[in-house]
Amino acid sequence: MNNLLIFFALPLATILIAIVLERIWKNYILVSLFTFAVYLIVAYALGDSSLLILVIAYTLLAFIAAFLSMLFRKVCKRLRNLEDVASVENTNCNCNKINCCNNSTNSNSQNFEINATVSPNTTNSGRTGNFRGQYRRRF
Repeated sequence: MNNLLIFFALPLATILIAIVLERIWKNYILVSLFTFAVYLIVAYALGDSSLLILVIAYTLLAFIAAFLSMLFRKVCKRLRNLEDVASVENTNCNCNKINCCNNSTNSNSQNFEINATVSPNTTNSGRTGNFRGQYRRRF
């Protein structure tokens, strides 16, 4: 029973808690430090310093799980941004795009220069008019 706890239950709980804490805190190093502190306190509370090897192993496991969770979150965010760019380029709306080009100095932004006509509706409190401007969209 004790081996099952050490080699199955605690590593699985460490992985799940590391993923959840990384999603909340969005910092995988902080998750690793927190895991190390908690397991270190528990190891010395039980009174056995030989558990220090397990503390280090569980901390490395938490670091790897939190790091992979961060990578997964960033890849999903990047894919969502690519889908948004594709939907903006394919959308037929009430504005005339004059210039749509990538900024060569910053690869994470895109410049739009638009002319648009505003028609009255509930979101603009019945105002009408035209506007023209240049906007930068960041990914």
